[in-house]
Amino acid sequence: MLSKAPAFVASFFIVSMPFLLASDNPKPLAMVEVLDLKGDGVNAFAFYSVSRQLFISHPTANTDLNQWDIDKKALLHTYRSPSPAGWCEVQISHDGKFFVASTSSAMNVAAKVVLIDTSTHQTLFTLAYKYPVSVTFDVTGKFLWVAPSWPGPDPFVYDLEGKKHREFKARDFVGAGSEQLWDVSERKGGGRPGLFFKDSKGEVHRLDPEPLNSNYALSKNGKYIGTSTWGQRVRVWRTSDLKEVFNEKIGTHPVFTLYDSINDQFLVVDGVGGNTQLRAISLPVEASDHK
Repeated sequence: MLSKAPAFVASFFIVSMPFLLASDNPKPLAMVEVLDLKGDGVNAFAFYSVSRQLFISHPTANTDLNQWDIDKKALLHTYRSPSPAGWCEVQISHDGKFFVASTSSAMNVAAKVVLIDTSTHQTLFTLAYKYPVSVTFDVTGKFLWVAPSWPGPDPFVYDLEGKKHREFKARDFVGAGSEQLWDVSERKGGGRPGLFFKDSKGEVHRLDPEPLNSNYALSKNGKYIGTSTWGQRVRVWRTSDLKEVFNEKIGTHPVFTLYDSINDQFLVVDGVGGNTQLRAISLPVEASDHK
């Protein structure tokens, strides 16, 4: 990267010095408000960076699922729940063309799973399950796997037309975890609960004892980790030395955190207690990002 020409060397250090100083002595990160979501709290929350679209349902109106464009600050569409129990989970396909959402179950009310086209807003098919479910897309966005809380994950997957396929690979249905960053909950078993990170030397570090489900992420350059916790906190670490650069308690309910790969920032939705705000924590731009 460095040239033998003295002029270039001088120019490089003049331009890069602010970034290097920021990297060696990181300032605490700031969180700013992005959008008033005009609701109270969060039932379901998902975001697709490329289209800038956010999907969210609020406990005070849990039969509505709102689709926002966060850059335009525009409400694009509201989906009505196919069940009186309301929305409880939403997942977006890896290509952003579809989303799958599930509703809660209640006495004499089945949990519903719907697959919807994000551009036409049309429902492609609806499934019904006796117990609450979680749903995951595969890496191609062409199949989805439903996992009821009882008796466990289906022994088959669905394609985008609702047809069942019994031959599939479980590893193609990836969640938030990875070989570098993962969580362990008490219900998962396998040791003490928490959010764990494996550094470049192969050493494993326990970052937080109570991450909020899968609400954690590693930035695209691998330099920052963000998570929300059951203790209403949002936390961010720098991976090079695991220095914590953000730690703030927000709201009166566990908050949700997702990563925006386009703008290199963590998005945060706070909990109940007034109009829910979408907030952003922008990550520092460092010298190595400009190679």
